[in-house]
Amino acid sequence: MNETTRVEAEGSPRNDGWWILARDLYRGRRTIVAIAACVAVASVVISLLLPKSFTASTRVMPPESSGSLGAALLSNLPAGARSLLGGGVSGDYTRYLAILTSRTLLGAAVDEFDLADVYDVADEPDARDQAMGLLEDQTKFYIDAEYDFLRISVTDRSPQRASDLANFLVERLNELNSSLLSQSAGLLRQYAEERYEDAFVRRDSILRRTEEFQTRYGLFDMPAQSEAFFQQIANLSVMLTEAEIQYESLLGQYGESNPQVATARGIVASSRRKYRDALAGSEAVFPVAQDTMPAVAMEYAKLELERVIQVAIIEALTPVLEQARFEEQRESVAVQVIDNAEPPFRKSHPRRAVIVILSTISAGILAMLYVILSAIWKREYPSIAARFAALK
Repeated sequence: MNETTRVEAEGSPRNDGWWILARDLYRGRRTIVAIAACVAVASVVISLLLPKSFTASTRVMPPESSGSLGAALLSNLPAGARSLLGGGVSGDYTRYLAILTSRTLLGAAVDEFDLADVYDVADEPDARDQAMGLLEDQTKFYIDAEYDFLRISVTDRSPQRASDLANFLVERLNELNSSLLSQSAGLLRQYAEERYEDAFVRRDSILRRTEEFQTRYGLFDMPAQSEAFFQQIANLSVMLTEAEIQYESLLGQYGESNPQVATARGIVASSRRKYRDALAGSEAVFPVAQDTMPAVAMEYAKLELERVIQVAIIEALTPVLEQARFEEQRESVAVQVIDNAEPPFRKSHPRRAVIVILSTISAGILAMLYVILSAIWKREYPSIAARFAALK
């Protein structure tokens, strides 16, 4: 009978381990309390030695632009021009976060507040870059999708500097955004002006070519003149038909030698001549020969198409150019400040109570583990030593 069977036979239940564990913990209670108490005292001392940090926050939101002159002008522009001039969807903070985390803005804050000395990295070869990295780590952004606002929080050992840094970031955000929009508007204005002037030059050239066309062919309003010409041709055709019918009628009645027949024949000849002359372009209404009419019509159509295109371009570019000039001159506000950052009265770090409580609980758990393992080692040591001796 082995040892386990003997223990069961003597009436020891299998779940006596819990009672043994409780007994070991009870016996080592002084050790557990002593370790936990020492760690608690040490955590209190350490937490008191940790430097205090303060967090200042400012809350901003996009400016309300409905009803303004800029919004009215932007609403009439194409989508591409609106995006270049800052007419995107309200509440999209991607642009603002890109500016807030840029090296330009972070570097300006480092230089303004001498953060290389504040963060004790002034002696490092890349002191400015390290200071910018530390500032970025100490700056947090939170976007509230429900109420559409952006919260900028800056943590620093000085409550005044923390609030000044948060307000500085918002101020420079507006300045940089205005500068970027002005640059975009300037580039758009420059391109729009070039294209606008080119459209005017092209339109003037077309007008000169149209004037030459009118002088050469005597056509000043081709659609109206064409309609009048077709009506005139129709009338001449009717006259010729009537003259031929009358001539044939008289010829059948009186013969060729009759004076009335001769007169009717002269009328037919005259009508045919006028009809041919009109088709040959001798009429002032439409002085273009029939055989050259397709080429003349095609030339006129090309001139008219180019004129319409250039006029449409001028009409489309006029509001874009005016808005680009307006945006280039005005100072654009990226965000409106709801709450300015104020120096906080309460520290944000370190949280001494949390440090002490967690340290004490952790120390107590580790102390209990130590007591349990020590008790197990003491109980099992003879058996382990006997087995090692048997192996020898």
